[in-house]
Formats: sequence, structure tokens, C-alpha cells
Amino acid sequence: MIVIDGEENVQQWFKDRCWAFSANKTLNTERDEPITSCAKRVYVPSSTEEVSDLVRSLPVSTPIATVGGGCDAANVATYADEQAVVLDMCQMKSIQVDTDKMEITVGPGVRFQALAEAVRDAKGALPIGTGPGVGVIGYVLNGGLSGYFSRRLGLLGQRVKCLEMITAQGAIQQLSPEENGDLFISMLGAGSALGIVTSMTFSMAEETAVQCGGQIVVPCGDISVAQTFVKDVAPFMKDRIFGEEEIGVSMELVVTADATAIVTFVFYDWFQFGDQELFVNPIRDAATNLGLPIVVDAVTQWNSWFDIASSLWPIISELKGEMLVTLQHCCGTDGVPTQEVINFLCEWWIGKSPLGLAPMSIIEIRTLGGVIRTGRPIPTGICNQDLFFNLILLYDADGISQEERNKITEQVSLVLVEAKKIDTLNIDFGGTQIQADDPGKPISGTSIFGNEAAYQTVLSHKAQVDPNNRFRFHPFASILPVR
Repeated sequence: MIVIDGEENVQQWFKDRCWAFSANKTLNTERDEPITSCAKRVYVPSSTEEVSDLVRSLPVSTPIATVGGGCDAANVATYADEQAVVLDMCQMKSIQVDTDKMEITVGPGVRFQALAEAVRDAKGALPIGTGPGVGVIGYVLNGGLSGYFSRRLGLLGQRVKCLEMITAQGAIQQLSPEENGDLFISMLGAGSALGIVTSMTFSMAEETAVQCGGQIVVPCGDISVAQTFVKDVAPFMKDRIFGEEEIGVSMELVVTADATAIVTFVFYDWFQFGDQELFVNPIRDAATNLGLPIVVDAVTQWNSWFDIASSLWPIISELKGEMLVTLQHCCGTDGVPTQEVINFLCEWWIGKSPLGLAPMSIIEIRTLGGVIRTGRPIPTGICNQDLFFNLILLYDADGISQEERNKITEQVSLVLVEAKKIDTLNIDFGGTQIQADDPGKPISGTSIFGNEAAYQTVLSHKAQVDPNNRFRFHPFASILPVR
């Protein structure tokens, strides 16, 4: 097992391991003050047995932070604290494919790019996220979604067949729907709080489940124009995407900090509405009616699941900075969004969010529902959302003043206050979609895990499997006290 110790080595590990830091860590600090981890030593295991042996060797009160064991915007595990033992699972990169069963098993060090390439080679498809460097297992454990694929393939957590975990006592345990089924389900939305997962097996769909996809790109020039464009295409989204049962297509609308609207369509094997090009004409009409140029018009340019899954990798790889920081929040609706929600989305979420102060930021507006609704229930609020929109603020904190940093967070807070006034709007659900370290902004266990029954089940499992709260570095810390 690799051991990283010494202040300089640990902080270099921390800098290398975090793609982006929480923006909350930059508040009330000097402009050039570095963000650091509290960890004193980092262990990098290469096998399940090494993880088990290490956990068994520690006092039962020693907290454990698992990097690669739970994806969240705040990167809670990388900060840890001075008493914690930090495990970095990055070396456990095994991928095994069973083509006869159409199953793929991965270790906690596997990231989406490696998974996508293996699934492609197996002629399969999975509902993965768009970030190539995001850890697969950590994404599942905290309830991650796929804007491109989830309407047809469900959530990635809904496709888990079985998993292997290390308990707080260091025992190696196998979980599946047939074996420890209740705990297995809890792991698929709250797993970062319950144990250390060392492998996970997914059931792949056939690659033909996803037919094609592409984009229409409309530079709006100004955020106020982008607001109008989104409001004009909203009826198409409501009537044609949500309005027909299992229509066979997903739509994602991204608004960038420079007021460009990027409309992405993914067409599935059960698309029944004829020519894809003609189907999306209302988007072209909305741009034309506003006198806006269409600089990309290629809604069928991607001809396979892998083409779509990898389409954003080059763009994401260019998002860099000296001190890249992020702040993330989300909203959603249970059912077709009302006009009140659409108005809020355009006037507040797009119009009042501080995109202009954070030039790498985006707003994503996604259509979910579909197979997520009919698939196996798992404890994440994502299962309850049809319309989903989030705010991903991303900027280089090294290049802006403390006053500007504070202004960014203050503006986000104002938008969230307004969101809470709308009864039909759900706010901050699912562990991968919340800013867990936001001061003074409590999260709801019922919202995060989907309903009160799921929340109580997770609470019960936490008390049973981790009574000493060893696994405390996760986005659910404020809502999972040990009884």
C-alpha cells in the first residue's frame, strides 16, 4: 500500500486530486491564501484486502475519509480532519466485462472515460455522467444522474446488480437485491455514509438503445435574450418531451456564462415521431423569431452511445485555473413544470444567477422521468424529478477579489431564497447535486433520499452499520446523525 505523508506531500496530493475546490473555502480569506487539506496522511490501497486490513487495524473511533467513495461538489473527503485516516481509492482501477450476461464490474478507482471505453467495446450502453474524470462508484453512491441517457436507461444506481463493501468494522461484505437487499438499496444513494465500496457490477443495455444525438447552438449575446429564448422553447419541452408518454427523446438546454444556448437532443430506440430533423424545428423557429443566428445545427451528428457519452470530454478538459472553485445547486419538479416554474427558471435562475462573475459557469436544464420513474426505487430525490435544472458556478478564484467572491455567493443565496417561495419546486436533492458545505443552509433528508420512508431506512442502516460514525466525510453529514 502506498502511504503519502509529510505536510508538503499531502498538500501536493490534495492539489492534484481536486479538480475544483468548494467556493465556500475561498470566503473570508486572502486572495492568495491556499486552500489546504486537514489530512496528515493518505493511504492508497490496491486491493480489497488492504482496505479491510487497514480498517481492522485502526481504533474503532478513528474516522475514515474515502476519496473515490462518494462524489459531491464540496469534495468533503479530501479535506477530512486531523484525526481522520484518508483512503484514496485511485489505484483500484480494475474493469471486468461479462459479455454473455452484458455485465461490467469496476473498482472504485475507475472513472467515466475508462468505463465508457469498456462499455463501447462490449457494444453496451449505460447512463453515465459527462465528466470523463468523475469516479464511477462515487457517483452512484451519492445518487448521480445522466442528463443524456437516464430517460431511457434509468439512473446508473438503478442498473447495479451487486457490490462489495468494507464495513466500519473492516469486514468484507457482498450486497445484492437477494443478499442484504435493504442495505444494498440504501447504498445506492447514501453509500458514502455507510461503508467503503471496493467493486460494483452494472447491467448494461444494448448499444442500440441509443440511436443518435446532436446539438443546436444559438449565441444569444446577452443573458436577457437567453431568458427570452428559453421561455420561447419551454412550450416545446412541455408539450413534446413531457407531453407524450415515453416519447423516446431527451432534451437538455444549457445556458453558458456568455449567453450561448446549447440545445442537445438524444434519440432512443423507441422514438416514434418520424424524422428527427423535423421534430426539432420549433427550436430553430424560436431562434429565427428572435433574429438569432444558429451557429451549429447538427441534431443527428453523433451516431452511437459512445459518441454522445464522450461528446463533452474535449470541452471539460479545457476548464482549468490556478484555483478553480465551484458552487452547485439544483431544482426540479415532480411532473410537468408549471408556468410559474418556467417563469422562475428564466427570470431568476438564469437572469439573477451570477454567471457574468463566473465565466466558466453553466446552467443545465434537463428532462428526466421516463425509465427513472419505472425503474427500481433507490434513495435519491432524483427519482422524483421530471424537469431538472442546476447551476454549476465555476471560476478561477485566483483571478478575482474577495469582494467579488462574496458577491457571487450572496447572489446565489438570493436566487435560492426566491426558489423556496414556489410550492411545486424541489430544491437541492441528491448527494452529487448539493453544496454540502454551505453555511446556514440546511438540507432535507426527505428531499435528498426521495421520501420520508427512504430517509428513515437510511438512518436505521447508518445506526446499524456505522454506530461510531467512522464514515462522516460525505454530503449527508448534517442529516445522518448516529442515534
